[in-house]
Amino acid sequence: MRIIWIIFRKELIDTLRDRRTMAMMLLVPLVLVPVIVILVTQLQARLVISARAPLMRVGVMESGNGDEFMSLIRQEPDMMVVNPLPPVGLGMLMRRDSIDAAFIISADFDPASGEIRPGQFEMVVDSDVGAELNRRRLREVVNKYRDVLLARRLAEAGLDSSWVAPVVVEEREMRRQFLLIGQLFGGILPYFFIIFCYLGAMYPAIDLAAGEKERATMETLLTSPASRYQIVMGKFGVVVLCGLASAFMAIVGLYIGVSLLRNVPFELLDSLRAVLHPARVSLVALLLVPLAMCFAGLMLTFSIFARSFKEAQSILSPFAIITVLPAVVGLLPGVELNVRTALFPMLNISVAMREIIAGNIYPFGLFLVFISLAGLGVLSLYFCTLYFRREEVIFRS
Repeated sequence: MRIIWIIFRKELIDTLRDRRTMAMMLLVPLVLVPVIVILVTQLQARLVISARAPLMRVGVMESGNGDEFMSLIRQEPDMMVVNPLPPVGLGMLMRRDSIDAAFIISADFDPASGEIRPGQFEMVVDSDVGAELNRRRLREVVNKYRDVLLARRLAEAGLDSSWVAPVVVEEREMRRQFLLIGQLFGGILPYFFIIFCYLGAMYPAIDLAAGEKERATMETLLTSPASRYQIVMGKFGVVVLCGLASAFMAIVGLYIGVSLLRNVPFELLDSLRAVLHPARVSLVALLLVPLAMCFAGLMLTFSIFARSFKEAQSILSPFAIITVLPAVVGLLPGVELNVRTALFPMLNISVAMREIIAGNIYPFGLFLVFISLAGLGVLSLYFCTLYFRREEVIFRS
């Protein structure tokens, strides 16, 4: 154990002297993650704000009906009735940005209302980023007009408003917004952690294997009293530590980005802070340990096989895409943490992180994810040790 510690310390000092490795491991995630968080959040906020224009232009095709309804729309401070409409289709008007939405009132709307029958009209909303927001605003106006007609009909019939409401339901939604934001962040954050853990481990792994072969310092290390296994374990520990340090910097950068957010609704900011609760982030960090072990074993194996630093880099760089691809599946609807997904590499940690951040903690599933990743890490370390014992691989040129 003492020899492994000596090799670990020696390799760690050499790694810390490499400015390129330090920049990739610490500086890039610490700067890039806050920038991405701030830009994405501010962009989303601006899109929502721009979608909800100060004045919503509502076109009305009334067919000689609906004067009272149009009057109600005109009373709304953030809506304007566009009537009559130009002689072109509603789609063309929306594409020209002449109107934001439209109502098509049926020809018998007023007669139906007078005869205590339901009047009909069609609501048309463009399918842009603010469609759901505009739809909700129009529904509020429709519901208000419905209440006006209902109150009038009840008054004419001499009935109280409670006559049409035999049951009163009080709804309380306390966790919906938190869960939605948790699922959103839970689907995105694994990419940050997985990618930066990968990048943080890649350059040290290349330098400690292929780099030493290229510098011809591997022979000097092999002449030491340390065994091949002890040498691999020392290098393996450094690569794992570098991967975890890079992922940790991504977590710190995430907190920095959230703390620097400005002009964000309080409810959204409060939900973001709840999503990044230290207990949940600690569970995520715990899962990163076996993930870093997997990356370290695989990268050292490929790096030892490579002839030079450049060859090892050309092998491991495309491998990052293959590593992240299973995590994409974790974003698909219906993919949940169960026994099958917990045993699938990379998909398991993506789904597990998403569930943790969303607050849906499944202890047995998390245990399976941790064990499966740890087992894969030990297996990759085993193959790395086998490669390191082969002279034709070590001195491959």
